[in-house]
Amino acid sequence: MIQSSFTSFADPAIVNEFFNFNLSCITSWFECKEPKDISPDAWRIYTREREEQEKTPIPPDAKSWKRCDTPVEMLGRDYRFALLTEVVSVKTSPDSGLTRYVVTLRGLKSLKNRAPYKAGILKEPLIGWSDTTLPGGIRISDIKPGSRMILLFNDPFDAPDLVLTNADYCSYVPNTDANEAAIQRGIERDKLADVP
Repeated sequence: MIQSSFTSFADPAIVNEFFNFNLSCITSWFECKEPKDISPDAWRIYTREREEQEKTPIPPDAKSWKRCDTPVEMLGRDYRFALLTEVVSVKTSPDSGLTRYVVTLRGLKSLKNRAPYKAGILKEPLIGWSDTTLPGGIRISDIKPGSRMILLFNDPFDAPDLVLTNADYCSYVPNTDANEAAIQRGIERDKLADVP
């Protein structure tokens, strides 16, 4: 069996390749023996992506890291609010053999749906532990005071205390050039978005 999956962000030309089947080996004297025989284009894409992944060095403990595997574009599309923030402080403390990371954030600018915020401080959301990888493949240990993050959330946070609830690893997107561009592409794909 060969199975292809893709998101709504996939290039239509690539999607067409997934549906390019070689059915001649079903009716000929030479039967299909390998997935590449019946779906050569999908196999070519799979092989290319696998080779690219193999070139990327992965630390030995990477499989145990907590991480957000959702593509950044989809995060920008699917979360209701996006807010550009600046890291004011980072507090670390030991927790079950790992280091716990809690940050203080300052809201800077709404990026999507007039994200509710004041220019004040968002009180110390926990963004993870030392084994956490944030969207875009950024290790949590790279987050320092002065770093900028795009905060994603669905429910307005508690305005009087400025506390964000129900956040997960995908809620904190380091504001790299690549992540910012991906978030913007996602917002543009959200037909219900009201961009300030």
